[in-house]
Amino acid sequence: MANSEATPAASGSAPSKSSKGWLIALAIPLAYWGYSGFPSPGTLIHYWTDASSECVKFAEANRDKLFAGKSKIKAMESWLKNGKAVVELGGYNEGEDKYTPRLCVVGGGSIQIVSVFENGTWR
Repeated sequence: MANSEATPAASGSAPSKSSKGWLIALAIPLAYWGYSGFPSPGTLIHYWTDASSECVKFAEANRDKLFAGKSKIKAMESWLKNGKAVVELGGYNEGEDKYTPRLCVVGGGSIQIVSVFENGTWR
């Protein structure tokens, strides 16, 4: 007599398409988190909210040392590296196409403008 009940899937069977989709959807953010240096949740929240504006404020307060002769400072782009937020700042004068770049690093409770010699570490 044939058994009309469905047999459960063997434990070694291939995962379904829907479970593969969930694995890929989970793997992508985890890979980015690892690539960016496993930043803490606080760094991620700070990065997404106000690291750029904090760097601009810090650079404005230190304009004479960092951007002598430049009238405007703005955040050009930002990224995560070694678990910290990195913001490229640009100092420029009105009507100029060129800007003077400097890197600002935020994380671990500190903010700093790195020296020109340290730029390679943070790019």
